[in-house]
Amino acid sequence: MGRSVESRPESPPPLQVIKKRMYMRLYRVQNKKDTENLHEQVATLEEELEKLQAMKKASRPQTVSSALSWKDISQGLLESTDQANATNASLKQKLRQYRHLVQEMKRWVVANSAPAMELPAYRPSWRNVSLLSNPESRELGKNWIMQQMYHQIEGTFHQFGFPAWSPTTDNSFNVYHMDFQSSGCVVLSHCVQTETDFTFDQIRAMYQQYLCSILMVDCLYPMPDSTIVEETLTTTLHRFSTPLERINLLCGEFFQDDRLVIVAQHIQEDDAIEPAFRQRHRSFWLEMTRLPNGRYLERTIHSMSTCFTPTEGYLSLDAEARLWGMDLSSFPTDDLKEFMFRQGILYQLMPSLKCNVPGRIESALTSIQHQEQLPPVSPLLL
Repeated sequence: MGRSVESRPESPPPLQVIKKRMYMRLYRVQNKKDTENLHEQVATLEEELEKLQAMKKASRPQTVSSALSWKDISQGLLESTDQANATNASLKQKLRQYRHLVQEMKRWVVANSAPAMELPAYRPSWRNVSLLSNPESRELGKNWIMQQMYHQIEGTFHQFGFPAWSPTTDNSFNVYHMDFQSSGCVVLSHCVQTETDFTFDQIRAMYQQYLCSILMVDCLYPMPDSTIVEETLTTTLHRFSTPLERINLLCGEFFQDDRLVIVAQHIQEDDAIEPAFRQRHRSFWLEMTRLPNGRYLERTIHSMSTCFTPTEGYLSLDAEARLWGMDLSSFPTDDLKEFMFRQGILYQLMPSLKCNVPGRIESALTSIQHQEQLPPVSPLLL
């Protein structure tokens, strides 16, 4: 019988073999990671390359095939030349307009700097006032006239003898001045100072819209509901005619802190309209200040001359008196005629006209309140 062979268990691999296997496993893992990293780097580099190529292409000058044709370039230059020529022509036109405007204003200032009549001692600013028809010259003229009157207001109030306000005395002041000049012109001025509860907005709105009515320049003759014919942010021009005269009254306003100033001036020579058959010089100042007691101090001066015509000058005293319903023919001397004219104007005509003023103010206020809200004060630039 053969000998039976016993099976023996396999012996574990040597330590060296185990180390080698572990090394190879780690190598494969690391090699896989390195490969993945390399693929990621390749993708990143390809993306960067595409960006750089796009930037290079964008900055590369156009090739001959993509450049503008000479025809297109010529057309572009022609259009630029036409535009430059049009701009040059426009600037030259504006330059001619400005030169014409300067020449007009020079002549206008000279014409408006000469007194139109003998100047009374208390009336240093009575000038012949005109407006040009050119819109730009006209606007400059309006502002110049209003600014001049604004800067005269303190001296004018002082020369008419307005008293300073006092909290302990009656500040009322109501005086008429009548000046008979050697030229035949008679200047009548009415000066009033009073405390009032009217606000700045109420006074401003009343005189802006109803100036002619409140000043009684219509002398109780019919007048239109609105006399405003031109209006800007800072001025209004009022115009209408009565059997006595034509009124062409420019009004402006100035507002600063607690002081409102309204001025008005009759325009004797207006290039925008036909010459008037009969008119008179007329000026108006109003100053309104807030008082410590919460009320307002209102001071006004309204001056007007006898009527005159462009061809005949001032009406004689007899002719002026007839306009007001007075007959001076029975008085033999000039002194007596002047005395009776003064009496008739100051003690008969003026009181009968002024008694209508409160009703007109009330009517103006009612109309303003009916408009739901007062317009805001828009001051002239000082």
